[in-house]
Amino acid sequence: LTSSAMAKICREDSGKLHQAVQAALAEDWTKAATLTAQARGSWEDWEFFRCAMADHNPAEEIDSLFSVLEIYCRRRQTIAFAAVCRETAERLEALGDAQRLNLHNLL
Repeated sequence: LTSSAMAKICREDSGKLHQAVQAALAEDWTKAATLTAQARGSWEDWEFFRCAMADHNPAEEIDSLFSVLEIYCRRRQTIAFAAVCRETAERLEALGDAQRLNLHNLL
């Protein structure tokens, strides 16, 4: 897994979370839960690489946010779920951008 692949995965997971927000707002909690689980599963699939390559603090924060998302989803707390979902998506995008291979990373 390369830095560009990690950035791609972060973008894809972020997209799933944005879709989960829309599902929750439409009160389709089954779809919201499925999309959230898919994003979290993808996030967990590359944990080893993240531990080796990424800054640990943002990654740990994202782990915590995923746990909070599950609680809000189970409780069907639409506004809280949507807010945390968007925050998680934004943090994933930021982490992906930080990992994108560029000249600064090489030097």
